[in-house]
Amino acid sequence: MAIVALVAVILQGILGGVRVTAMKDELGIFHGTFAQMFFVLVCAMALVQTRFWKGLEKIQQADVSGLRTLYVITTLVILFQLALGATMRHQHAGLAIPDFPTAYGAWWPDTSMEAVQRYNASRVEVVAYNPITAFQIRLQMLHRIVAAVIVLLIAFAFWRTKRSVGPKHPLTKFAMFWVFLVIAQFFLGAATIWTNKSADVATAHVAVGALTLVTGAMMTLVAFKVLHSSATVESSIPRFAPAGAK
Repeated sequence: MAIVALVAVILQGILGGVRVTAMKDELGIFHGTFAQMFFVLVCAMALVQTRFWKGLEKIQQADVSGLRTLYVITTLVILFQLALGATMRHQHAGLAIPDFPTAYGAWWPDTSMEAVQRYNASRVEVVAYNPITAFQIRLQMLHRIVAAVIVLLIAFAFWRTKRSVGPKHPLTKFAMFWVFLVIAQFFLGAATIWTNKSADVATAHVAVGALTLVTGAMMTLVAFKVLHSSATVESSIPRFAPAGAK
């Protein structure tokens, strides 16, 4: 893992340098997403060195393998969401949608050519933002939809975990922290729009997003260590033949 981390951070440095010299937005998107994955790798390295990780061997194995799939799916959706966020940041168009929870006063904004021209006229006159496109508006709407999906997934993960392994299990505590993070992340995303993308709020939004991803990844690792499928649990139970049987 350390060798992989070394290679990854060298590659990340090269990507950052090429991003500056080539001025390619596509490289910036990949650079930002790769940084999130590197953060997960470093946190995983730290996790497996802790007493907490070694102490998981003493926890009774639970037959709730479905939780592992739920954690993996939710974590991958969060990674996709962070990639969407990186894509939005490298569009250089300020806020494609200036209001929340509505979008240009509607639940789904008009993205016709005439409407986009009207939006751009208002942006240039009021705040001197760069012009936007219909694609950028749809991209931000997709970001909002995925955010809502993540909130529901994490809430379901918490409910399912607490019900399956109990309130005192380490995974339940992880899931409770996950819920706290996603609620904070949701309101930071809204505040980013309400404050016209204030630098401190936007930075906090990115940071909490990274913590949300890492929490999901660490929960997945813990789940694979303490949760097993029915077949695994049954195969580990010793079977004794009745007396007199051959």
